[in-house]
Amino acid sequence: AINDQDFVDGLSQDSTATTAKTEEPEVDPKQQGIEFDERAWKDFLQLYETHNKLVKAVSLYAEDRISKLDFYDFCKEAEQWFANKSLSFKYGKTDDEKEYLRTFETFALADQQAAKSLMKYLDSNSMKDLSKAKENIERGKQASVIIAKNRVVLLRKLNFTEEEIQKTIEQVTADLEEIDKKLAEQ
Repeated sequence: AINDQDFVDGLSQDSTATTAKTEEPEVDPKQQGIEFDERAWKDFLQLYETHNKLVKAVSLYAEDRISKLDFYDFCKEAEQWFANKSLSFKYGKTDDEKEYLRTFETFALADQQAAKSLMKYLDSNSMKDLSKAKENIERGKQASVIIAKNRVVLLRKLNFTEEEIQKTIEQVTADLEEIDKKLAEQ
């Protein structure tokens, strides 16, 4: 098991840099959609995990299991991570893909603002700042639900069969449960 201090020592690691692509032969729309979905889902899982780490850090601080300084440092790192992540969703090629990724940006920006409000709260002890943090955490949570629902819509537009969509939904559930279990063990 990881102790509480280990928990606040790091966030999800990811590389937001995109690699330059060389000329590729034309890809059929469904295959392109599958590749887009895989990339977007990987990004979503990083957002989801980091969002949940932020929520857990709030709980650890409220339970006096991490210091004010460690919590502040965690929030500062989270605020920067979410800010950077919010800029990494420009890879949609179709209008549907671009629309789908807008909610990812909303998710990241909501959590960035939550982390910023938490830092303000730690400086001011103002309930107004804590309330703003709570509102933004809730916005992030709502965005995650919308992303999951929109994924099904996107897969239908890509002509996935209902069987393929059901299999994807089962994998979604397994992915999220795995992240939740991992965080609960920390």
